[in-house]
Amino acid sequence: MNNLQSMGADGTLRFGAYVFHRQQRLVSKAGWPVPLGGRALDILAVLLEAPGQFVDKATLIERVWPCSVVEENNLRVHIAALRRAFDGQRYILNDPQRGYCFAAVVQGAPLLAAAPQHNLGARLSPVIGRDELLRMLARRLSGQRLITLSGYAGVGKSTLALALAERVLPRYRDGVWWVELATVKAPRAMFEQVAAVLQLQPPGTPDELARQLASRQLLLVLDGADLLLSACRQWLRAIRAYAPRVSVLISSREPLHLPGEWVQQVPRLAVPA
Repeated sequence: MNNLQSMGADGTLRFGAYVFHRQQRLVSKAGWPVPLGGRALDILAVLLEAPGQFVDKATLIERVWPCSVVEENNLRVHIAALRRAFDGQRYILNDPQRGYCFAAVVQGAPLLAAAPQHNLGARLSPVIGRDELLRMLARRLSGQRLITLSGYAGVGKSTLALALAERVLPRYRDGVWWVELATVKAPRAMFEQVAAVLQLQPPGTPDELARQLASRQLLLVLDGADLLLSACRQWLRAIRAYAPRVSVLISSREPLHLPGEWVQQVPRLAVPA
């Protein structure tokens, strides 16, 4: 590889003896490339978005492995590779509670992450007692295109769906989109509602709506689908046929009973004695 000494300052970040070339996605020292794997470089890029601030482990894993289920040990392996590449310099700090932080002084404009696209509303209250369920569902959604949150009215399906959508937002290149169906009564109105949220052409048929999503990689949340299960089944069959990178999260009292559907019964929260 050619010597990089002549490369301009544009698109670079400098720390100690090292330079991170954001466009080329490589690190150099004294003008020569430092051997680093792709995942390690992805981790470094995330940490360099906010030098001096801790990034929790779950966020790092979701950003670097957006569509895979990986263990925390994978993250530690690549962090160790970064530390070795920096000759043992304490550039990357670890806190068991807060995650990892790039602690070196960085010169140059910070890397700015593209703001994820979404229309998720702000949660006004924390999700209590669902941490383990949220972690499991976030892992499951990595390899599952259709998840239905099912359970009694008032059990917290919508709150859980919103918290899950927030958690997995960085995974989806074209965003996470919430469609409220509780007040929609007719199938055609449902398709028009989806088209409006996603800024698509009003569809003549479910297949036409699905075809418009053929190139998109996104998560669609259909909240309160209880009265439109038949229309949802029809449209999700079209999604499966024409839009292979669209994932769907549904909240409903009843599951859809479609092939490939993962149904999660949302339990009532335990009441302390």
